This record gives sequence, C-alpha cells and structure tokens, in this order.
Amino acid sequence: MLDASKGSLRYPIPSHSPTILLMPHLVYILELLTGKLYVGSTTDLDRRLKDHGKGFGDRTTLLGGYKKIIYTESFPDRLSAHLRERQLKGVT
Repeated sequence: MLDASKGSLRYPIPSHSPTILLMPHLVYILELLTGKLYVGSTTDLDRRLKDHGKGFGDRTTLLGGYKKIIYTESFPDRLSAHLRERQLKGVT
C-alpha cells in the first residue's frame, strides 16, 4: 500500500512471518523405487513427502516413486539449504 504522507510503499508484515523465518530448512535424500537417489529441500518434510506421493512438485518422484528417506540435514536458512542441495546434486 502507498503511504502518501511519506511517498513510499509500505507492506504489512503478516503476524506469522517470524515463525516462517525461523523454520529450519531441510535437505533430504530419497531412495527411489528405481534405485536412483533424489535430493530435495523443504521447510516441511511431511508435507513434501505427501506431495511426492501424490505426484506433485517433481517429475522424478512421480515417475519413480520412492522407497524411503535415507538422509536429512537441517539448516537455519533457505540459502544454506539450497547451496547444500546443489552440492549434493553435484551442481556446485
């Protein structure tokens, strides 16, 4: 919203935003039914696994399904988790 008295944009901060900012970010590895490994990251592993099971979010798990979680690692922020995910995928 525009605050005309100050000539700048101001955005309301949701009351739940501190909780979101403090949520741990997880990097996880799934063993797929095909024997391959899948590396991902999320703030809510239970929800993400349900999404994988329903075929949402990633074609790899939709096509192969997964057997089990073989690894998880927690990070304080999204950037750290993203960098670790890329490292595990061999991108960096």
